[in-house]
Amino acid sequence: GERYRDALAALPADLVRGPVAERLVDGARRRYQAGLRRSWGAMRSTRYFRLLDALEQVSAAPPAAPDSGIEHVTIAASYRKVRKTVKTARRADEAAIAAAADGAETAPELAIERDHALHRIRKAAKRLRYVAEATGDKAVGKQAKLIQTLLGDHQDSVVSREHLLEQADVAQAAGEDTFTYGVLHQREADLAARCEEQLPAALKSLRRSVRAAR
Repeated sequence: GERYRDALAALPADLVRGPVAERLVDGARRRYQAGLRRSWGAMRSTRYFRLLDALEQVSAAPPAAPDSGIEHVTIAASYRKVRKTVKTARRADEAAIAAAADGAETAPELAIERDHALHRIRKAAKRLRYVAEATGDKAVGKQAKLIQTLLGDHQDSVVSREHLLEQADVAQAAGEDTFTYGVLHQREADLAARCEEQLPAALKSLRRSVRAAR
């Protein structure tokens, strides 16, 4: 809701047409309140308290011994997972570009898979950041956090564009002007493009920091 409120406020008045704020801002507030009530209910359940008890047991357990057979996570191992997700994303990107150039019917599905692949990089970078912070490597943690933030903005754009399309369909069915939904959609697409442009440099910086940590 705050995202759309700020985006609408930044637009010239003549570009805001129809009850867009009511659908995007007020609608988000209503969904938030409904979700909050469900969360409160869940946190009063027996299942939730069992979860808290289990977490306390985990945190109270002694750390595993080096020869216990349990894998100890390292920066190097976590970074390998980042590299693997990057390679997968590059293949997905190449497939999406080729399909779009050929006008293939699978182009939209491949574009979605490409976005999912970028989101997996974010999750791998997030894990690496936690490992780096736990081992005291601030440089790796800083670079991993940068990628996490960058691709977090990208994922927010992906989710926002899906929501805008859904709300535009609802507005159109109600006979409302949908022009502003298209304007906001393009702004989100531009944001995603900027994030993607910055990603290669961020990945190079991460690679250098990991090498320096060895």
